[in-house]
This record gives sequence, structure tokens and C-alpha cells, in this order.
Amino acid sequence: MSIERSVRCQDTAMSTTTTRPPSAYAAALSASFAISVGIAISNGAYSVPAALCIALALVVLGARWVARIRGGALVDADRDFRALLLFAACAALTMAWVAINDERLILCATRRWRFAETSLVTLATVVTTYIPAILRGTLEMKWFRDARFVLVLWCVLLGGVDAIRSSPHPDVDVWVLEQQGADVLARAENPYTRVSVQNTAPGHVGPNVPYVYTPVQLLVTLPAKKIAGDIRYSMLVAVLIAGCAMRFLARRAMPNGPSFAEDAPALFYFLTPKLFFVIEQAWTEPVSVMFAALAIAAHVGKKPQPHPLHRGRRRDRRRQQA
Repeated sequence: MSIERSVRCQDTAMSTTTTRPPSAYAAALSASFAISVGIAISNGAYSVPAALCIALALVVLGARWVARIRGGALVDADRDFRALLLFAACAALTMAWVAINDERLILCATRRWRFAETSLVTLATVVTTYIPAILRGTLEMKWFRDARFVLVLWCVLLGGVDAIRSSPHPDVDVWVLEQQGADVLARAENPYTRVSVQNTAPGHVGPNVPYVYTPVQLLVTLPAKKIAGDIRYSMLVAVLIAGCAMRFLARRAMPNGPSFAEDAPALFYFLTPKLFFVIEQAWTEPVSVMFAALAIAAHVGKKPQPHPLHRGRRRDRRRQQA
């Protein structure tokens, strides 16, 4: 009886050492990579190859949705999971390489963005530190995993600040609109009736552009304008918060998963080849991504997480019934 209990305890411990990913994990990373490639190709303008990349991402997510309805899965074996993580690491390194070699990463720069390049190189180097644990199939110490992710956050923060400072006055109507909108709101006036700027789209001839963004965007950008003088710092903070929320979600989905498995969603987001371009141009999407990630994290955070020992006991009962 004691031998059987010992074997059962060992089996339970081994089963909780690592956790396989949810079946949608591969689809989500693949779609993220396809969208990143599309953004890198388009530079924010419509192009057929970029549209095809977005369409591919939608097809992958749609296929995963259909598979979920039918009760299928994309990743079923630990060997497949290891191959997926290696592929994801290569994809992350590819995105970093594209960003590092992008001469138009900061479109309206008045000086060279040296520190942003250094941040990207550092991020690529950090990605390589995950590979030994992936190949060995071992778990790294928690303090090391957390410290490495803090380093990733610092790289994105410092790179984003350098991108903003190297392009203090981007020639894009989005930035001008948001700057003026925050100023008007600070005076307790209505930006939707008071703000109107010239459209900077190539070849555009027509009336000026009014303030068209949501009230939430106004409230998010106002503190950055008042404190730092530039609304783009709100976008940078939004990127960092979204990355932390993504890591939280991955960690809840895979409590004892490999370190790269829990960091990959955030790393894919941070290594999007045009991330610093998006921040420099004051695009509003980082705020939308932040709120979406926080909403999902808040929903997931309310769900009780079963203890690993309870999961092992349920697995033992299923085996005995079989």
C-alpha cells in the first residue's frame, strides 16, 4: 500500500512539473506572427501582401474556433509543444532582426535612434536565453524568470522613450490631433468641436480632420500631456501594461509551464517589428490592446485556480476509472 502511494505521489509530482499549453496557444502565436509581418510590410498603408498576412491570421484563428467547437486540439504532445516553442523563439528572433535592420523604424526622426536599436538587440539576446531550457525541457527558477521579464520591460521602456525623443514632432495628423485634444480638454473645453488639423495623408485634398478618437483615448493621453508634454508616453505605458497582462494570462493558463511559454505572448507583442514606429506615430491601437488585455485578465483572475495536487488527484481518479 505504501509503495502504491509512493508511486502515485511521484506520478502526481511529475505531472505537475510542466503544463501543456491550451489548444489555442499555437493558433494565437501563429496569428500574432502573421499580423506582425503584415504591419512590417505595410508601414501603416494598404498593401496586398500585408492584407494577405492579416487574412492568413484570420484564417488560423477561424480554424482554431471551428476546431474548438468540434472538440479538437492543435497541440497534444509535449514533443509538439517543445517544437512549437522552438518555432516561436525563431519567430521572435526573426521579428527582432527585421526591426533592427529597418531604416524607417522611426519615420520622422531628427537624430539616429541608437538606444532603440540597442534595446532591440538586447531583447533578441534575451530571447536566446530561453532556448537552453526549451531544449532540455527543464523549468528555470522563478526569481530568474521574473528578473528576466523585468529586463524585457526596461528594454521596451527605454527604447520607446528613445523613439519618442528622436522624433519630437512627427509630421502626422494623428499626433497633432491628440496633442491638441489633450490641451483643449485640460482647459475644460470640448475637443470634438474645438480641434481641427490638416490631413497629412499623401495626396489628400479636402477639409481638415476633426478630433475623431474616443473619450477614453482623451482621458488616457491627458496625464502624459500634462506630465511629460507628449501624449505618446501614454501609448508606451499602455504597451508595457498590455505585455504584463499577457504574461499574467499565459501564466494562469500554464501554471507550471516553461518560461518561454508564459513570456512568448508578451515578447511577440514587444518584438512587433513596427512597435516603436507605432509609438512614434502616436497610433491609438496600444490603448485598445491594453484595455482588451486587462479586461480578459480581470475576467480570468476572478476564476479560482485549482491547486496542482487537486489536479493530480482528479487525474488519478480518471485513471482508476479507466
